[in-house]
Amino acid sequence: MSSIFAWHPSPDFLENSHLASFITQHGLSDYRELSVRSAEDPAWFWELAAKYGDIRWMQPYEQVLDQSRGAPWARWFTGGKLNLVDNVLDRHTSGAHGEHFAYVWEGEDGAVKRFTYRELYLEVNRAANALRSLGVGEGDR
Repeated sequence: MSSIFAWHPSPDFLENSHLASFITQHGLSDYRELSVRSAEDPAWFWELAAKYGDIRWMQPYEQVLDQSRGAPWARWFTGGKLNLVDNVLDRHTSGAHGEHFAYVWEGEDGAVKRFTYRELYLEVNRAANALRSLGVGEGDR
């Protein structure tokens, strides 16, 4: 029976991963301990994850997790505002990092297209301008 996973990381890769760094930085022994702790205290985990990921907030959040209306209606990072495109793309376009690959597409036929952060930034802005020309504005879904 074949595995559903296309790639299995090597022990060296795992040891040098962001996940391993996060586990060590927060005094945890292993992934299992992280998994248990994050399930027991999701606010603890997500606040640390947001900080570790260097999420930039346009407006800081007041509370990581608000379950005052019950768990099914939990609200995350209440009061906070962020710009997703700024966090995942814009901030990576300056300096030498702008020439690093942000996105690699591989087609069924084996064709490959690579986009640097700067190239992807230009494509995203081209798409945003096209939507704007059609009357799509901030807050539209």
